[in-house]
Amino acid sequence: MTHQRCPNCFREEKGGSVLQAGGGRRPVVVAELAAWRVFYAAMQGQTGPVTVPCVACGLPMVQLDGQGDSHFWPIATAAGTVVPGHPTVTPEGSMPLERANQWMEDKFSKIPATPRQSHLGALWFVYLLVPTFLWLSAVFFLLLLLFVAVGANFMDDVIDFPFRAVMGVGALALGLALFQATRKR
Repeated sequence: MTHQRCPNCFREEKGGSVLQAGGGRRPVVVAELAAWRVFYAAMQGQTGPVTVPCVACGLPMVQLDGQGDSHFWPIATAAGTVVPGHPTVTPEGSMPLERANQWMEDKFSKIPATPRQSHLGALWFVYLLVPTFLWLSAVFFLLLLLFVAVGANFMDDVIDFPFRAVMGVGALALGLALFQATRKR
């Protein structure tokens, strides 16, 4: 029964059952370098053996009980394919483990990780738009009720200016919110 964990997203499995789902965390470096660091730590004996790719994030999982052999697989990079092992094969040829680690760090540590796409902006737009719409609807129906109950003269004299002001501010707020929601980032 294998007990394995992803050092990146913290997904944890034991004997085929999922103990912790993981997948919500992305690496702080590019995925190729993150995968290499897991392989390198396993080859140095700092972690348990590498088992399989994590189904949540795609990076290598390591065994927590430390039994068995590591299963390394090639890492496809923009510079070419890197095959971890003793020696490691890089696009620049076969090299010892320490030199391969330095090569990977030099090549990929300066490349920024791809930011995770967030829908938080659209969610805030909805959270702010719905109460605003409900408030404006309540004001409109209250004014409509006053118009019907009291008569047109009251509406013309007293409510006309605040009604137009509220509707104007509401239209401006709606226009700004729609502009922010449709703007390209």
